[in-house]
Amino acid sequence: MTDPLSISYGLGRSRCPTSRQGFTLVELSLAVTLAAVFCAIVAPILVGIAQQRRTIMQEQLALAHMAGILEDLTCCPPDQIDARIAAHLEGFPESLQRLLPEALLEIVKTTEAGEIPGYRIACQIRWRDRHGQWTRPLCLAGWNHQSSPSASAEDQP
Repeated sequence: MTDPLSISYGLGRSRCPTSRQGFTLVELSLAVTLAAVFCAIVAPILVGIAQQRRTIMQEQLALAHMAGILEDLTCCPPDQIDARIAAHLEGFPESLQRLLPEALLEIVKTTEAGEIPGYRIACQIRWRDRHGQWTRPLCLAGWNHQSSPSASAEDQP
């Protein structure tokens, strides 16, 4: 029979430790490899998102600028349209020149025939992207209709 005092209840040292502390070299290399793969996948996605965000910002600024030009040209008297077109083509804002490299603005006025004569005004803008290639042009159009003399005479009492 064994002596009850000689039974060990895990109080002494054993050859197989039941708890490990720290990482082994294999676990550490696996963690570093997984982190590198994650970065290799996520980095191009973030770069693409940043490029798309810049493109969208440029398009919004260009459209807002053209909308302002069209608002001015469609509300002005028809005899002043040509002078205002020249002014808009001459004075491209410096803030947009920085954001839209080598921007080209075109404004075309065509005569519209119909019941109420007027003008169709088309604006188009394009610029070079960060790779030096031309972007697709953005276009907006508006109309400036001359009021007919008979219509203005009918409106007055």
